[in-house]
Amino acid sequence: MPAPELLVSEEIPDAELVGEWLSGLAGRRVQVVAPQRGSRRQFVAMAEANAAIALQNHLLSRDDRQQYVLEELQRALNLPGTPNRIEGYDISNIQGTEQVGSLVVWENGGMKKDDYKRFRIRTVAGADDFASLREVLSRRFGRALEQGTALPDLVLIDSGRGQLNVGLAVLQELGLDWIPVASLAKQQEEVYVGDSLQPLALDPTSPALHTLQKIRDEAHRFAITYHKKLRSRRTIQSVLDAIPGIGPTIRTSLLKTLGSARRVREASVAELAAVPKVTPKLAQRIHDHFHPAADGREPAEQLGG
Repeated sequence: MPAPELLVSEEIPDAELVGEWLSGLAGRRVQVVAPQRGSRRQFVAMAEANAAIALQNHLLSRDDRQQYVLEELQRALNLPGTPNRIEGYDISNIQGTEQVGSLVVWENGGMKKDDYKRFRIRTVAGADDFASLREVLSRRFGRALEQGTALPDLVLIDSGRGQLNVGLAVLQELGLDWIPVASLAKQQEEVYVGDSLQPLALDPTSPALHTLQKIRDEAHRFAITYHKKLRSRRTIQSVLDAIPGIGPTIRTSLLKTLGSARRVREASVAELAAVPKVTPKLAQRIHDHFHPAADGREPAEQLGG
């Protein structure tokens, strides 16, 4: 069904007649408008730009599209060569707990999930994104130098100028300052590179910006997923530790055998008793802890999945 107002890029013949016909189809008034200025004109311009990109992508072969994106990235970021391999990094914490880092890899036009890595922060207390990022980058590139593994053509860091400075400093300390570094801030989608204090002015419809956003968002998603996993593990550890007879060994056996906090909570007595090191008596105790309704008591606590 037609919208109440249709925006077009330029005046069309018999616009009023077309509007009357559309109004009849919709059962309400429909206007056809060719805005010349203001926010509606901006919407039309954005639609035109997106249509041009869609047509260009449709006409290009997959290899041509990939080469086009690589050349756009090289030009937009003023890189010394085409960035065939880009590594994206993000740091995640909630209220300063379970600080983690993520590394995702974009290579030759697609995400290379086999090269993803997760980092549990070891040396930083509390929520310090800068120190945590320094640890992650130092561990990743220090190990690469020791083992001779692949290095990226571009390092992309989630956030702004401060995080970019950390990345530049770490690579310089390791003698890898020839690797370009960029950061992409979420709020205004601003791209920072090198020593410039001002962000690059990338076209919002640019394939280069879209590629950087995709890598940044994937790094963020991967970090958040790991963070949630650690929080869930910490939650069940605290709950299981409250049950008499369960120590670290049995707790680990439960999680390893059943696979998740939710499965421990939902398991039957027989399933719990089948876990190595869990006796039938302890299995009953664990089951009763999570299913006390049978004896009239309210559940003490619920676990996340």
